[in-house]
Amino acid sequence: MLSNYDYVFWDWNGTLLDDVELALHCANDLLEKRGLPPIDGVSNYQEIFDFPVIEYYKRAGFDFERESFDVIAAEYNTLYNSKHAMFKMFNGSLEILETLKGMGKKQVVLSAAQISNLHDAVNVFDIAHYFEGILGLSDIFAKSKKAIGQKYISDHGLDASKILMIGDTTHDHDVAKALGVDCILIPNGHHPKHKLVMCGVPVLDDIKDLWTL
Repeated sequence: MLSNYDYVFWDWNGTLLDDVELALHCANDLLEKRGLPPIDGVSNYQEIFDFPVIEYYKRAGFDFERESFDVIAAEYNTLYNSKHAMFKMFNGSLEILETLKGMGKKQVVLSAAQISNLHDAVNVFDIAHYFEGILGLSDIFAKSKKAIGQKYISDHGLDASKILMIGDTTHDHDVAKALGVDCILIPNGHHPKHKLVMCGVPVLDDIKDLWTL
């Protein structure tokens, strides 16, 4: 299956970067600071997480009548990006990036993260050389990455039928549909497997299972 594609568009957070526990830790720090109950574990976090992330913040219990989403998002962003020492990639992801590059596949990171933060995170692992493009948003509010993906495809004259998107959330599937590209989902990230299965696309148990395709 992988041989059918010229490009692989990778989501970053939760797909290549194993950051779910870190995201949960940061959210609970902010909740506890406000005297609000924390999110009880990764499975509950995965159930309430969503895009745009303002909806996830509401489900987590933040009170936007008391303070604005902008304030909370900025505080979360600062806390999360202070934790580079806790960043780790999923086991096997570096080998897959290397192998795909050796196969002549062009790879792009397509993320809803703020672009400078995204570059900083990718540079932690010294892996920017694997990617033709690193695409993120101009702000920290993680609404959607559809438009930047569409612009990249248009600007580079790419054939959507030759692009595979790999992600960890239903939003990645929505983006893939908007771009007209195929999609594979991996439930090790920010959404649980039962939500991903409902998208009707291949769902793998682990990033290393890409080789079974």
